[in-house]
Amino acid sequence: MLGVLVAGLLSAAIGFIAATWLSEASTTTRSAMTVGPLLLLISLSFILFGNKPQPFTPIIAGPAFSFGGVVISQVTVATVAMAIITAIVVRLVLRRTRVGTQLRALSERPTTAELLGIRSRPLSIAVWFVTGVISAMAIIIVAPSQSNDATSLAMLIVPAAAAALLGGFRRLDLAVVGGIVLGVLGGLVAQIDEVALVRNFLPFLFIVVLLLWTQRKEVWDAAR
Repeated sequence: MLGVLVAGLLSAAIGFIAATWLSEASTTTRSAMTVGPLLLLISLSFILFGNKPQPFTPIIAGPAFSFGGVVISQVTVATVAMAIITAIVVRLVLRRTRVGTQLRALSERPTTAELLGIRSRPLSIAVWFVTGVISAMAIIIVAPSQSNDATSLAMLIVPAAAAALLGGFRRLDLAVVGGIVLGVLGGLVAQIDEVALVRNFLPFLFIVVLLLWTQRKEVWDAAR
């Protein structure tokens, strides 16, 4: 629980910086700003714990069930369930609550929302805090099944970004679908010895293909 709280507070600190000094900056600039804290935390982990994988006691372990001869682990079931529940809860909050309406207003028209009296900074920091808590909970579940060094765990952001890109960073349902599709493809590729190494590059290929697809109209217009 302490690690989850620390993750939330660190995320809230980054959110404070973004809300205070980068509130009017572009999405690209705010995204680039998060790279600095990421590299700082990775470096700090190397100083404190070294570069060797650390032991991580699993919260859940073992198989959950078998399907078509494939064993589905409890970790897989837990992460998929967590992703689906999170997507449903976030959708309900955004669509059915006053706070959700304010968040959507800040997302679409931040300046207008502030003029109408919506307090953007506390809301932004709160969103960052909740995001940090959820991310830490997910890491705690999947970390024992991964290489437990800072770099490997930090790079989990790559498949996460690939899944989010499918939803255009706006639709969590499509992001969940993208994550499941990536996981299934990775599992299938891992079973084929000749292309097993490609598994590590699937998220990057996924990102490239989606970026090319989303920019197809601009590319075709420029080619005319």
